Amino acid sequence: RLSGNLNAFFGQNGPTDRLFSVNLGENNFNGNIPATIGKFDALTDLILERNSLTGSIPTEIGTLKDVDTLVLRENALSGTIPEEIGFLESLMYLDLGTNQLIGTIPDTLIMISDLQVLNLASNQLDGSVPVSFGWFGLLDELHLNNNKLEGDLTGTFCSSENTPNVLVADCLGSNPEVTCDCCTRCCDDKGCSASVR
Repeated sequence: RLSGNLNAFFGQNGPTDRLFSVNLGENNFNGNIPATIGKFDALTDLILERNSLTGSIPTEIGTLKDVDTLVLRENALSGTIPEEIGFLESLMYLDLGTNQLIGTIPDTLIMISDLQVLNLASNQLDGSVPVSFGWFGLLDELHLNNNKLEGDLTGTFCSSENTPNVLVADCLGSNPEVTCDCCTRCCDDKGCSASVR
């Protein structure tokens, strides 16, 4: 497995417009995702899952206009989800699950009109899910479980023609943090139920 930090990789002085796909998942990289990643504006895939990356997600990631797949799950990333991710107009697959992200879900994510999969599970996100999420036209999977989110998803998703085929939230138990009549799976701090639809 590869190890070290990503500065050596994304800090290079060579051409940045010839790198289209980066998959460094399932290695032993540590340290921050460098801000210089924003220079690689030809990227279409950025996969850094299952490493030991720390620090916050750099706002410069919002300059990667051609990225359609962004996978940062299973690291130790902290801080908030940068609003700039909403500027990734080509994004179809966004996976930030199993990190240590805090704060609220930014409303700007609704600007990603082609988004099909959104995984925010197993973080420390709080507040309510933006009502605008019910406007996603192509969203097929939405994973929100194992966070500190609260509120009613029924009005946002269950009466919408755009209900995701997979919708997972913390809606299990007699006093759930989230209410959701159309979730495919409901979870609490002990685990998740079997598929309910």
